[in-house]
This record gives sequence, C-alpha cells and structure tokens, in this order.
Amino acid sequence: MARTKGSLNRTTIQAKEIINNILTDCLDNVKADILNLDAKDRLKVILDLLPYLLAKEKASQVLTFENLNSTQLDQVIQNLMK
Repeated sequence: MARTKGSLNRTTIQAKEIINNILTDCLDNVKADILNLDAKDRLKVILDLLPYLLAKEKASQVLTFENLNSTQLDQVIQNLMK
C-alpha cells in the first residue's frame, strides 16, 4: 500500500525528531552565546534570524530596518540593550 501524497516516511519523521531534540537541548546555550556577543554581532544574528519569524511578503524582499514596523524595531532595540 502506497503512502498518501505528501506524507513523511518513518526515517524522515525520526530524523526530524532527533534534530528537534538536539536543538531544544542546545537552546539555552545558543541564547547565552548570542547574549555574549558584542552589540554589532548580536544585531547581525538577530537580523539573520528575523526572516524565520516574520511572514515574508515577497520572496525577493530584503529585510532591512525600513521593512520592520515600530513594534519589531522596539524588540530589536530591547534585545540589543540586554
């Protein structure tokens, strides 16, 4: 019997679970590492991660400060001041 279209096989499901567990276990270390960066590098990391959190309006749109709304800018500033 064939799998339904789009369903994941067991190996893919297991691999995703393993990766998720590794990332979950390392999350505190990653946060501490980011907080230990100097402001310039911390800002770069935050800007690099933002596309994974924000909905993309256009695939070709580049993320810049001009593209962020005031709430998002406030969050970036607060994170930099930590």
